[in-house]
Amino acid sequence: MRTPAFTEKEALQREVVREKFYALKSFGANLKQLLLEDNSLAIHTACEIPLREASEVPESLEVKQLDPAHETTKCALLDLLTDFYKADEQNIVSTKRLSGVVSIGVTGFRQLQQFNQLKASLKEAMLQLPFKIRRHMHKYLSQPGQPSVVLLQAYRQVPLYSKAQLPDQPGTVAKVQLHWRRKGVGGKQTTVDELRERLIAEANSLFGEGCCQKPYVEFSSANGKLTHYRMNVEALAGLPDNEVLFADYRLIRPHPRANIFFTDSQGQVIAKPLTPIAVMPIFIQQSELFTVKPLSNLTPRDISRDGKQLADQPVTENPYAFRYLTPRYR
Repeated sequence: MRTPAFTEKEALQREVVREKFYALKSFGANLKQLLLEDNSLAIHTACEIPLREASEVPESLEVKQLDPAHETTKCALLDLLTDFYKADEQNIVSTKRLSGVVSIGVTGFRQLQQFNQLKASLKEAMLQLPFKIRRHMHKYLSQPGQPSVVLLQAYRQVPLYSKAQLPDQPGTVAKVQLHWRRKGVGGKQTTVDELRERLIAEANSLFGEGCCQKPYVEFSSANGKLTHYRMNVEALAGLPDNEVLFADYRLIRPHPRANIFFTDSQGQVIAKPLTPIAVMPIFIQQSELFTVKPLSNLTPRDISRDGKQLADQPVTENPYAFRYLTPRYR
């Protein structure tokens, strides 16, 4: 893969990203030392999750439960927070995962908030770069002899919860349940008319007004993306405008999530929990006690197809949109 040439502006933007990355790395090293010496940090549960291949959709996974009281667990947890480099057996588009729940004091919590701000700043700077440069940055940020940087690990935010520090939090944490979100599908409902308008608007922004209107002005085979938009728009032509489709269809790989239940001002547990992804330890800063359910192994489960609702073939591709077997309308 050839490294592209840069304009002067792009070279300056790339340098900004490099500076932000090393500022994050330096802050992470200091944060790690601070938390190692923080006696208020208490680990309730922690388990390592095996690295996955980019294309892997496992039916079962065995997690490695770590002893919360052992010093090596604390080190492993902090290594996960501050290590942004690729392991030998790791795919560059996957991340290291350690699920857990940790109590922390005010000082450590505020340091983690600053850590998250630096992560967000790095991601924002990266998004300013053209894709042709962004795709090479994991190599540019590495020193000679170092593994590649895994930017997904550098971006991801540390989950933080504190009624005192985060005023918009629903309340005080009452219990945390770690569990597996099993293989499934994601997407959203939309009408034929809404999807058509969306596709035409995207095409117009890229190729100019009227590019999806017949008769087509040009049929350049070199521009496959425009042809793709036109094919998707044409595929919707024979469907009722108010028919409901299931769009942006995607497979969801199994991943750990947390159910975090809060109590309201009267001390009653709020029935609807927050459900963040739990591939990183969750840090909670509060004096009130809460209960924790650890993450278990992912075990196989038969999935019945009796409840199948979508057609086998999509109406449009990328974005994938499916009709319902029993048509729905708005």
